[in-house]
Amino acid sequence: MNCYYTGFTTDLELRLEFHRNASKNKFTAKAKDWLVVFTMNCESKKQGLLIESHIKKMNSKVYIDNLMRYPEMRCKLLKRYSDC
Repeated sequence: MNCYYTGFTTDLELRLEFHRNASKNKFTAKAKDWLVVFTMNCESKKQGLLIESHIKKMNSKVYIDNLMRYPEMRCKLLKRYSDC
């Protein structure tokens, strides 16, 4: 896989359908073979958006690969951006 899309949603299937049917001038319309490789369940929308922002700021495919490879990284993110 050459690139990853990072985003927040409360309905993954709806979001995938949106990207599959995006207009041709949208970035996500360039690929029709979307494959979900990593998800996280968050406590709230706020937590999900903070984690999304953190991942995007890392701007690294290696970072996302490591999130998939090392579950403890997910736990640390969830704790770091916990609503508690």
